[in-house]
Amino acid sequence: MRNLSDMFAMLRAHNMKLNPEKCTFEVNPENIQPIAEMPSPQTIKEIQRLTGKVVTLNRFISKMADKCLPFFRALRKTFSWTEECQITFEQLKQYRTSPSHF
Repeated sequence: MRNLSDMFAMLRAHNMKLNPEKCTFEVNPENIQPIAEMPSPQTIKEIQRLTGKVVTLNRFISKMADKCLPFFRALRKTFSWTEECQITFEQLKQYRTSPSHF
């Protein structure tokens, strides 16, 4: 919140305005819904689809790439959906109802 406050003060100091249609500060439920309904990936293509959907949430979740690292590791060489992947996947699915936990 402090960063936002500082940013808004800076914008006011320079008489700059933001377009509210282009500014979002929360995740659109329509973006997380496909992930929430998705079953655990079973193939490389399915995990690639998951990582593609995760990219849309990147700017809303702090350190998203670090948190989703198990998904990217699963794509290396041979496909391997690990327990770590499953836990991360479940946390991502629950993000919609409790964003502070992911």
